[in-house]
Amino acid sequence: MRASGAPVKPKGVAVLPKDPRQALTVPQFCTAVGISRCGYYKLKAQGLGPREMRLGASVRISPEALLDWQRERESPTGAEAEARLQNEKRARERARRAVAAVAR
Repeated sequence: MRASGAPVKPKGVAVLPKDPRQALTVPQFCTAVGISRCGYYKLKAQGLGPREMRLGASVRISPEALLDWQRERESPTGAEAEARLQNEKRARERARRAVAAVAR
């Protein structure tokens, strides 16, 4: 706590808004969902990030966009679902080969 009585915010930690209806900044969104900012921008580059609102130079993510994004990640469709299936198939095949190699 500062001498003025104001709490000290640790560096690199985003404080979530008190009102859940308030739009989040990118750091606040990352804190809320437990991902790094780097991870956020990677998802965004892959087209898997949440919808964004631009307010001048700042970017905000609405509570609705956050909920929609979470639902989409829980139930992927289209290309994302296909990519997940392919990754799971490859992982099973690697595991099968590893077991077969050990058994020899």
